[in-house]
Amino acid sequence: MKKYLCLVIALLLLLSACTKAPAAAPAQPEEAPASDGVPENPNPAPEEEKTPEPVQNEVKEPEPHHPYEWLGLSGMPECNYLDILSTNHYYQVYDAYAPGVKDEVIEAADGIDAYQKNAGTTSLTVGGMIFAISEATKSYMQYDMTDSAGQARNNMDYAMENGVNMKGREFNDTGRSTVPLYAEAEGDTAEYEYYEFLTSNPGVSELTERFFMRDGDVFAIYSHTEMGDSILESTNVIKSITADIPAGTFDIPDLSGYERKN
Repeated sequence: MKKYLCLVIALLLLLSACTKAPAAAPAQPEEAPASDGVPENPNPAPEEEKTPEPVQNEVKEPEPHHPYEWLGLSGMPECNYLDILSTNHYYQVYDAYAPGVKDEVIEAADGIDAYQKNAGTTSLTVGGMIFAISEATKSYMQYDMTDSAGQARNNMDYAMENGVNMKGREFNDTGRSTVPLYAEAEGDTAEYEYYEFLTSNPGVSELTERFFMRDGDVFAIYSHTEMGDSILESTNVIKSITADIPAGTFDIPDLSGYERKN
C-alpha cells in the first residue's frame, strides 16, 4: 500500500509540474546602446515556451440496446405485442392450451408486481407479498418475500435499462409450422412463421419456446419443457394486450372467508 501511495503522489507531483507554466528566462544585463557599426546582440534571450493544452478524455456514450433484449427476444421482429410486453407494464388475455385442456387466462404485470387469474385460481404478487388463491376450495397460501423485493426491483430496472437478458433465452431457429396443441384443438391446419428460443438450466430443465407470427404480430406462444423424464407442453393464443391496467388489479382481496393452508 505504501508503494502504491508513493506512486500516486509521485504521479500527482509530476502531473502538477507538467501543467505549471515554465519559469521565465533570467533577466539579461542591460546592454549599452550600440554605437554605429557595432552589431546587435547575436544571442537574444529565448522565447518563453507555451504550456501545452491538457488532453481531454473522450467520454463515450453508452451503446444503445434493443428494447426486447432484457427479455432475451432481440432476435424477434418489432411488433405491437412485444412493444407492450417489453415495458413490463401490461394487461393481457389469452387462451391457454394444454393436452386436452383449454382455459382463458388474464395476466398483468407492473414492475415486480404480477397478477394471473384463470377459471379456478388467482395468483398475486404485490410488493413482495405472494398469494395463491383457490376459489374452488376457498383457501389460499401466502408467502412473505418483502425482504428481497427491493433487490428484485433494482435488478429488473437495471436489466431493462442496460439490456441484460434476465430470461436466459437464446435465439435458436426460425421456420414455419402449425401451432402445436392449438391446431389439434381448433382444427387450424395453417402453417405460421415462428421464431424459436432455448432456455437451458443444466441438470434441471430445458425450455423450448416458439413465437408464432400472424399479420405482423405475435399471436401464439408454444412452450415445451423437459424436466428429467417429465415433459410439459402449453400454447398461449393471444386475445388482447394493452398497457392500460384496470384499477384494482393489484389490490389484495378480502380473504377473511378463506382458509390459509400454510
